[in-house]
Amino acid sequence: MAEALESKVLKLVMISTSKTETVVCAEANETLMVKDRTGNVLKQAETFSQLGSVMKAKDGYEHDSMKRIKAAWQKWRDFKGVLCDAKMSNNLKGKVSKTTIRPVLIYGSENWTVTRREEGLGLLERTEMR
Repeated sequence: MAEALESKVLKLVMISTSKTETVVCAEANETLMVKDRTGNVLKQAETFSQLGSVMKAKDGYEHDSMKRIKAAWQKWRDFKGVLCDAKMSNNLKGKVSKTTIRPVLIYGSENWTVTRREEGLGLLERTEMR
């Protein structure tokens, strides 16, 4: 298949096995050997960081999502004067919330793998509704 793709202009890039690390998220304490297509074993790390989010092999993103919720509440406290002011219109309050607080809450969340337990808790939805 690789030859067919390369003949149609798509070139496959070889990964550097010395630089590439993998993180296996599993409840069991198994060590999995991840290999590239040539059979080289890739290094396995305990943590992975991307866009300021840190994923741990054991906990996933649970700690990071709690950190984002705390940061969003801090941002809400920073803008409490505007958001709780009766003289400000609801339209302005909504714009402030959508442009300053929500981005802090969801920054990096596109990388998160949500478990059934975290989904059942609905932490992000509850935080946004509050």
